[in-house]
Amino acid sequence: MPNWCEGWVKFRGTLEDLKRFIENEFEKSEPEINDEELSPYLENKTTFLKSLVRTYVDYDDIAEANDEIFCNDNGVGIFAIKLCHAWNVCRQDYEELAKEYNLDIKGKCYERGLAFIEEFEVNNKGEVVLYEVHKFDDYYWECECPTLGG
Repeated sequence: MPNWCEGWVKFRGTLEDLKRFIENEFEKSEPEINDEELSPYLENKTTFLKSLVRTYVDYDDIAEANDEIFCNDNGVGIFAIKLCHAWNVCRQDYEELAKEYNLDIKGKCYERGLAFIEEFEVNNKGEVVLYEVHKFDDYYWECECPTLGG
C-alpha cells in the first residue's frame, strides 16, 4: 500500500478549458457554465483522475471542490481541489495534463510518513516553472500542515 502525498492543487484557465478538464478527468461530473461562473458538479464519491497515476479526490473534500468558479476580468478562473497522490507528485505527469487542457497548474502536497513536501508549478505549455522538495529535521514542528498525507 502506498503512502499518500496530499495537498491542494490549483488549475487556472478559461472557464471553457476548466469545464473540459473537469468533465474529462472526474468520472460522472457534470460541470456547467452559467453567466460568468462554472459549477463543477463533481459526484459525491471518492474519484480518481483519469490521466494521473493513482491520484484521487476524497469524498470528504468534494463539497469544497464543488464551489463555484468565477472568472476575473481576463476571463480566467481557478479550480482548487485537495488531491491525494500515491507516493509522490513528481511521477504524475502534470506537464501533459497542462498542455492537454491549456491550464496552469500549481500545488503543494504533503507526505507526513516520509516527512517531505512537494511544491510545483507547470504552465499551460507543459513547462515546469517550479519543482521543489522540502525536507525537514522536525517535520511536525517545521511543516505548516503536518497532518496531511501519510
